[in-house]
Amino acid sequence: MKINQIKFLYWSVAFLVMMSIVDTALYPLVVGSRTAVSIQPQTTFPASDTNNTMLGFAAFNQGFILQDITTTCTYDNYFPIAGDTKLNNGRLYLKQDLTFANTHHFYGGGKVYGKNHSIEFVKHVQDFNLPEGAGFFVGSNLALMGLTNDPYSVDWEVGDAYVAGCSAEVSSVAELKIGYFDGSIITTTLSVEHGRDVYAVRYHPTKRYLAIGRASGSGNEVIIYEHKVHNGTLPVLSGADISGAATALAWHPSGNYLIVGTDNNAGEIVSYAVNSSGVIGASTSVNLSPDRDVTRNSLSFSPGGNQIVVGVTNNSTANVSELLVYNFNGSLTLTSSLDVGATVQAVDWCPTGSYVAVGLTGGTTNLRLYDVSGSPIHIVSTATQSLSENVYGLHWDSTGTYLLVVTQSGSVGTLYIYQFDASAKTLTVKFSRSPLKEQFACRWSRNDDYFAYTFEYLAHPNYQVAINAFDPDALIPLYFDNTALVFNCDVNIKTPIHFSGICKINGRGKRVFLNPGSELVIRPNSQLILEDCELQEVEDSRLRCLMGNGSVLIRNSIINLASEYTFSLGSIQFEEDVWVTGFGKFNYTNCQSSTIASGAILTFDTDTTFSYAPKCPRSDLLFMEDNTSALVLNGCTLVSTRTGLKLADGILVIDDKVTMSSQARYPAEGIMLDSSLDTRIKGGSTLDLYGYIRYN
Repeated sequence: MKINQIKFLYWSVAFLVMMSIVDTALYPLVVGSRTAVSIQPQTTFPASDTNNTMLGFAAFNQGFILQDITTTCTYDNYFPIAGDTKLNNGRLYLKQDLTFANTHHFYGGGKVYGKNHSIEFVKHVQDFNLPEGAGFFVGSNLALMGLTNDPYSVDWEVGDAYVAGCSAEVSSVAELKIGYFDGSIITTTLSVEHGRDVYAVRYHPTKRYLAIGRASGSGNEVIIYEHKVHNGTLPVLSGADISGAATALAWHPSGNYLIVGTDNNAGEIVSYAVNSSGVIGASTSVNLSPDRDVTRNSLSFSPGGNQIVVGVTNNSTANVSELLVYNFNGSLTLTSSLDVGATVQAVDWCPTGSYVAVGLTGGTTNLRLYDVSGSPIHIVSTATQSLSENVYGLHWDSTGTYLLVVTQSGSVGTLYIYQFDASAKTLTVKFSRSPLKEQFACRWSRNDDYFAYTFEYLAHPNYQVAINAFDPDALIPLYFDNTALVFNCDVNIKTPIHFSGICKINGRGKRVFLNPGSELVIRPNSQLILEDCELQEVEDSRLRCLMGNGSVLIRNSIINLASEYTFSLGSIQFEEDVWVTGFGKFNYTNCQSSTIASGAILTFDTDTTFSYAPKCPRSDLLFMEDNTSALVLNGCTLVSTRTGLKLADGILVIDDKVTMSSQARYPAEGIMLDSSLDTRIKGGSTLDLYGYIRYN
């Protein structure tokens, strides 16, 4: 065969392989059938060019997950959803009414396009959180920096503006890359080709010195660079030849020492003194017998730097330890150790105590927490995770509250964030993302606002350093478009909810609590219908329109004021019986008119205040549709600013002790009760009048 024919065949095969990879990556996931019933495990729907689909007669008894903000999924199913729903900022489209079973929990923000369908939430429970676990935000991949092979390690520089990543060797291609992160994208600024695997990168704790550990070869396996951001250079400050691979690195908190883990059987752990100029000095070493290698991500200092924990490969010899704890004062003295029966792939010392998180390979409990405060080391059983995936990387945030973990099982990897309860000594999964592949490393930024991790796309030969935003106190909005929400029990709203198109909340007589940080927001040219519900804890602007062309229709409901509430944009339509209760003030400050519909009764109840204070000179913005529209003042206060207030056409009922107060300076600015108004004062009631009050 001629050379040109061989080249043509090679590129044809390569093209077909790449097309197959791309097709696989973008192909949507369709789960279910219109002809057969199936019971599904918890299903994660990935990003795709077209919608994923929940189809027909598929019973999702363990819920479903949208992978991230790029994921879309259509619900075209006939069975209720049980288990957990996690939108992760993705988009869900309804082709059928959706019902959630009683064992359902709804997590996270995202967008639901109802297409005039309804979502009916759980029954027969005391209350329901929407969403569950609000106040925990993990963004999608904000930024990516490409690597060329297995991505071994990642770290942040001291100011969190730069991220370094390293990878396995590819001929004539950089194995070390540094990128500038501006809060939204990474721009690769420096690349270094080493001609061999680079296993570890670690920035100095206080300076822009970057240490790397690389595979054995000619020259130094440990190199310390100075990262000069002002001119974009990376000069070498010093290095060390360890006659073996430098697999792991850890700077002492003082920055005066660098600990190196190796596969050198004559000295697997080496401590180097490093001066203020980044120059490596004297060293001491520890030889492990029998031989065991220090694994990547398996060196971590205690909070004060007086101890260090080391993880090593499994040795089949009985009673040989894979988890080692040393005292450190410039040299290393073994104080305790433990045979965990498996290779330790990652360790990280909790920054607030004596706990060490340990990642293992093999077995069924590959994420463990150990207390290393004494000897022997003992496992914290309440925090041990039944995790059969291999754990290759983990890292605590600076508070010791959140533990970042990356795993791999076969060709699929998962990223987890666990929350640690120090009093109960438990780890709880708060976030997960999959499927990923080839995950080896992860690191929190030093301010905990972001985290970086390395991975390979499942269907692409594309290795990356990814950065995600993180905010455990954030409240992530839910968006509903042309959707009716039906509540069957008391509901705690725990995040902002935005409504577009025509949406409805049918409370079925239940209470809907607006928790701190939550709000019901009506988008432009949209309407929210509140029907048969008791809206509790209404204050500030927790029920509001974004623009004047938004509207709220309140039908047969109670609005309970927790304190001062302001409605400043849009309009309100009151239908049937609407009660305003509580001990707060309702400030009406907008310039659009609101209507008490025909046959409707709007009641301001005992101890409430209605303050009519529009920002425009209009006294007629509270409109009564006809002579059957009623405004009932029951033991409350009615206040009008100098704009004046005109009540006309309907019925005004005074019940119990009512105060009517005008801030007018002139009669024309006062409260006017028009002759078309049917005013009724119930027996035993009193009406206290202050300021200009006119009866026309």
